[in-house]
Amino acid sequence: MAHKIIFRHYLDTFYKSRVPVYFYPHILRLKKKGLTVKSVESLCDNKVPRSTLYAWHKGKRIPIEFKSFFKAKKHFTHSDINNLAHLLGSILGDGGIVKTGQVHYCNTEGFLIKQFKENVRKVYKNEKYSKSKYGNAIHLTYSSRIGRTLWCLFGKFSSGKDTKIITEQINVMPLDWKIKVVRALYEDEGSVIWRKHTHYISFKQKSWSITQFVQNVLAECKIKSLLTPDNGMYMLRICSYADMKRFKDTINFSKGYRKRCKLDALLTSIKHPHFDTKQKILDLLKQGPMDYHDLACHFKLHPKTVRGHLHGWAKDSIKDSLIKMGLVNAAKSRGKVTYSLA
Repeated sequence: MAHKIIFRHYLDTFYKSRVPVYFYPHILRLKKKGLTVKSVESLCDNKVPRSTLYAWHKGKRIPIEFKSFFKAKKHFTHSDINNLAHLLGSILGDGGIVKTGQVHYCNTEGFLIKQFKENVRKVYKNEKYSKSKYGNAIHLTYSSRIGRTLWCLFGKFSSGKDTKIITEQINVMPLDWKIKVVRALYEDEGSVIWRKHTHYISFKQKSWSITQFVQNVLAECKIKSLLTPDNGMYMLRICSYADMKRFKDTINFSKGYRKRCKLDALLTSIKHPHFDTKQKILDLLKQGPMDYHDLACHFKLHPKTVRGHLHGWAKDSIKDSLIKMGLVNAAKSRGKVTYSLA
């Protein structure tokens, strides 16, 4: 998955690229071989104005596009591409790339600001940044060289206000890479909601393209999510214990981040979650047939609660019962129902 950026592709990222500039590297190579201005002009089929060609050949002028390309990172290793996943997710979240290529990121949380700077440093070791403050928010700005190389690698996924999209180049990346993008998006745009009578993991975004991408990645990770409109934006909710735990095990938030700590505390607070209880019932039935009174003793739960896991509590939950899923068999004998593994 290593990648090398060539000048022609880099030049295409400029808003108005000048056709003659494409020939500049070719002119330098011909000059190095000892060809005169006149010889070079004939080989270029007069596509470069003579005055421009003369200035380039004599080293009196260098195109600004080439100056930018010369200083830009051009070789990206497999490790670089992997490290760019989280950075790209942050840019799609609270960051962005302006039309001229500068990368910016703004957040009120010191943890995320520090993480963004570290993610940039891993790949673009020599690139500096400028920092400014707006109230409680810290705003970072990086050179257009970073934005242009990211466009070369992943397409124009951000190029000004309200232009963020998921490009084909991003969509075809491996699942483990896309998971890192989604993790960064959840750190910027996600929340762990924990109230008295409800709890879920939320994700809120203005871009339909990004929201759809996140939901698709969740689905690939076997995580169910509910999509609803929310005041001109899109809201994704992960509601069940099983799906929240699967989110923690596959995507999660970065280690040390407060949202990760809150999710851990939330999952720990849920006593006898359906997902875990069903698994424990299956483990107990490996020892042999039991009735639901016997099973309830192992959980310190009411027998009817255990029976609910086996048969379902209502019409809408029957499909999630162990019997309906085909994992447990029920046999009635002398008025007593015993359960065994299917």
